[in-house]
Amino acid sequence: MFYKNVLAALLVLLFAAGCASKNEDVYNKPARYWYDGIIKEIRGGDLEKADDYYASLSSEHISSPLLKESMLILAEAHMEEEEYLLANFYLDEFIKRFGDKENSEFARFLKVKANFAAFKYPNRDQQLLLDTIKNAKSFLQRYPNSKFSPFVQTILAKLYM
Repeated sequence: MFYKNVLAALLVLLFAAGCASKNEDVYNKPARYWYDGIIKEIRGGDLEKADDYYASLSSEHISSPLLKESMLILAEAHMEEEEYLLANFYLDEFIKRFGDKENSEFARFLKVKANFAAFKYPNRDQQLLLDTIKNAKSFLQRYPNSKFSPFVQTILAKLYM
């Protein structure tokens, strides 16, 4: 009887140990850990997990220089996957946090590009069309000598057609 109780207790312990979570603690990691996770998940095609890594990076390391790059990388990755609302979210956040003249030019260009790429049926989404025209004109006024101006002018011409 004693052996049966010991054996039963041992089996319960082994079962509990086997069912225990194998997840490591995923907090208090350096910024580079989260950044590398973002890059790894984007390469693997799992943007949802990359977004989770970004959330951890931005919450644990609010002044990390890796945030700038992460936002732009995630915005472009979401544009590649035709997830334009998420791309715009990251670009808006980038402009809010790092929006000086030098940094915001590229982000604003990407916003115009993302909105233009979002058109599947131009006759159905007139508000997006009007907003994109407004943003393109605003970009050209704000950055008249930008290296992206020819691209924005081309987008604007296509929008008018």
